[in-house]
Amino acid sequence: MCILACPFGNIHFDKINLVSRKCNLCEGEPNCVSFCISGALQYTESENYYQNNRQIFQRFIENLSKDDQQ
Repeated sequence: MCILACPFGNIHFDKINLVSRKCNLCEGEPNCVSFCISGALQYTESENYYQNNRQIFQRFIENLSKDDQQ
């Protein structure tokens, strides 16, 4: 879907590895992220990426615990 939806034509299918490949990130300002209506694409620095994922996972675990207590 991303290949078809990309208004810049920068996402390509890698037939060898059977995955979609992205562009060169528009030299640090990926336009596809700003145009992605669904929010499926996000651009973060790798250090922030891991920190944000830990926070999201922690909230998920906390919500599971709350659901179990009810």
